[in-house]
Formats: sequence, structure tokens, C-alpha cells
Amino acid sequence: MKKFFWLLAGLAAGLAAGCSDDANEGGGTDGPAPIPEPEPLSQLTADVSFTPQSAKLVREAAFDKEGGEGYLLTLTDAEGAEIRVALRADEGASPFGRYDFSRANDCVPGSNDGADAATGSWYYASQKAVAPIVGGVLDLSRVPGNKPSDTSYRVQVAFEDDHSPAFGITAVYSGAMTLEGVDATPDATTTYCYAGASGFYADDGYNSWGIDFDNADFTHLLSIFEFNVAPDATEQDGIPAGIYTITEDYAPNTVTWATYDEEMTYLSTGTVTVERDGEEYKVTVDAVDEYDAPFKADFAGQIYYENTSEQASISPREVYVVCYGEKDGLTNWYITLVDRGYLTTRDAVGNCYYGSILHFDLRSDAANDYADGVPEGTFAVRNGQSGVGIWGGDNAACTSFLAEYFSGSPAIGKLTEGNVTIARDGEWYEISFDGLTLAGSDQTSLTGSYEGRVQYIDARE
Repeated sequence: MKKFFWLLAGLAAGLAAGCSDDANEGGGTDGPAPIPEPEPLSQLTADVSFTPQSAKLVREAAFDKEGGEGYLLTLTDAEGAEIRVALRADEGASPFGRYDFSRANDCVPGSNDGADAATGSWYYASQKAVAPIVGGVLDLSRVPGNKPSDTSYRVQVAFEDDHSPAFGITAVYSGAMTLEGVDATPDATTTYCYAGASGFYADDGYNSWGIDFDNADFTHLLSIFEFNVAPDATEQDGIPAGIYTITEDYAPNTVTWATYDEEMTYLSTGTVTVERDGEEYKVTVDAVDEYDAPFKADFAGQIYYENTSEQASISPREVYVVCYGEKDGLTNWYITLVDRGYLTTRDAVGNCYYGSILHFDLRSDAANDYADGVPEGTFAVRNGQSGVGIWGGDNAACTSFLAEYFSGSPAIGKLTEGNVTIARDGEWYEISFDGLTLAGSDQTSLTGSYEGRVQYIDARE
């Protein structure tokens, strides 16, 4: 199937060849006639303000390209009209983020030839392709809630058709999203999908951790108060693979004081089997509780370990950028870097995450607005709100590093000194920081970096 730009290129080449032949046959010296501008495929006669009622994101292999994975985003309004957008994310990367449709690698323009006319990115009305999407920007964001099942989605588009000057197609959607072939939540077939280990200590003849497991909605808790390992097992090594016996005895390869759910029903006998491949764990529980009822459960994934050193680090998996617009001659950006998705404690703007999180309140030059995105540069942590940089210090409520093991209280460190460097290539960002100074927690410095798209949320008044 020819793409839109291939169709136009072929049409132009054919016209050029025809004009050249005509000139040769006539023996003229004026050269080929000018190539007429191709007629736009768009049928729009005015700008469109679209009001989506539903959204769907599907992994679409037909849009794959070397190094990129294809997706089809569909927004539908109350009348059944649709905006269909073909997206391409880097292989293995999240599809959420900003897409600039002036960059050829980010969109697949539509075509208008063949039986399956209008593939790729189009605005549809009355079951017909009305306008190809050939320019503009799309922000596709996943917004964490209090728990994974509360996650919502936000889509904001400002598209252009192929007229000159172009007509615009704008839309804003916030709510649930149907996902097919998109990694949205942990595996629902696994009993537990979150795990946090804390309180490592050494005793006579064994070392021990406390571990909490929970499901995707934080409603099905398994707490192991003492997960006992061999005395040569170190905190840095993490929990070793093996079979652990549920018992009242404190010894290596045993589990003592294990309870589940809000009633804290006690597990009296059984085993906990740990398999491990690097940082990936598989834990299987086969036990009997205090009422002689069988209890079986499993966990698959990474275990989040409490950091007890002075040196903190974060390896973010997602980055959210909330733009609050211009104030006092500066543009205000609230940037959140998340390593594991959720914290059980609310942050400064009411969101909840799990794992570790870094917030910083960035002020950039007012010339950088929401449409431009976060600017490049090295931004210093400043003890105040004036000037370009990151508002830090004890009085900066929104600039902080939060770390916690699951179901614990977060350790909050305030950023007081250091630099954050932001580099970008189009919508691909590199955010790095080395040696940010922290105050108010056990950790005194923070390092980390992120590469990938960022997810924008427009909060301008």
C-alpha cells in the first residue's frame, strides 16, 4: 500500500516526465512547464474541535519499522467520528509520550489509493476518511492514580491536514483507555506483583529481612516479618534462591511470622520457594494457615529493596512533565521521575506511586512554552523561586526525593544543591544528575539518569 507521501512523489515525478517529453517533441527552448501543486486529500473546509468520548490504543505490527514498534490510537466521539493515529515507538520502549508529526519517524501519513484507502493517521466522519493528519503534535500520557486500577489516560492533539494553509484538528481526552497488546498493569494471573524488602539485620547464625507482597490493587497483602537467610548472605546480594520452610524456629532458610490479608491470618506450616534470575524473582508459597486452610500464592517480578546507605540512586522508568505555564516571566514545569510506578503515600499533587520518585520544580525562560516542551540545558538547584533553575531547599515543597519499601513511610530528602542536565533530540530526552545534595533523610546524595520520551500534561489555566 503506497503511503501518502509516496503517492505525491510519484504523481510529481509522472507530471515532470510528461512535461519534459512535451517540450522535446515540440522542439521548444522554454523548458518544462511548472509542476502543478497536487490537490489536497483533505475534505475539511474549516478547523475541527473534536470531543472524544473514548480512547483505544492497540499494538499494530503493520506499522512496525526497523527499530520501531507500531501502535494505532483511536479517539471516538459521541457521533461515531474518529481520529485514528498511527504511532511508532522505539523498540521495547513505552508508547506513552509526545509525538511530533513534523518528524517522519513518528507518524505514518495516510494514503488515498486502493481498496483499503486511508491507512495510517486520519480524521474520520460518517465512516469516511475526511482528512489526512500530516502535521502537528500529540501528547499521550498515562496518569497514575492511588493504585494501578485507578490509572487514567490523557490525550491532547493539535493536528494539521494537507491544505495550505492547513486546517486544524484539536482534541483533549481524559479518562479510561482500552489497551490491546500494550503493557498496562502487572500480570493479573500472578497473585502478587509488588514486593518490598526492608529491615535487614544480622543475628546469631542467620541474617533476616522483612518482606511485603501485594497485588495490583493493594488489596491482597502477604507479610513475612522475618525471611531468614544464611549468615554469609549480605544486604547487597539480596535474597538468595532456595526453599524456605515456614516454622517458628529462627534459622537459615526459614520463614517466621508470615500473615496474609487484613485479618493477618497466620501461616503455620509450608514452604516458600524462591527462584532468581539476576534481579527477576519468582516466589511460590505453598502453605497451611492457622485454621488448617490451604494457602497458595505466587509472585513474579523485581523486589524493591530499602536503601540504607547514604548514597541514593534512581533508575527512572517513566517521566511525567506537568506544565503550569508562565508566571513572573518564567515557565513553570513540575517534573516527576518514577522508577517502579507507584508510591502508597500521596505526593504533593495528590498522585500515588510505588518505589522511589524524584520531583523537581523547574523554572525556565518564558520563551519555552508547553508546545515547545522542556528545554535543554543544565539547571542548578536554587534556594529560592527567582531565576531560571530548580526551586530547591527546605521551603520547596515540590522538589524532593521520596524512597520507600512497600507499605512503609517514605523517606523524604530535600534537594539543596547540584545540577540536573536535560538534553534532547526531538522528543527523545536524556535527563541526568550526579551528586545532587539531599537534606532531611538518611541519604545525603542522589544520582541517576533517564533516556526516552516524557509524558506531558497541560495544566495551564
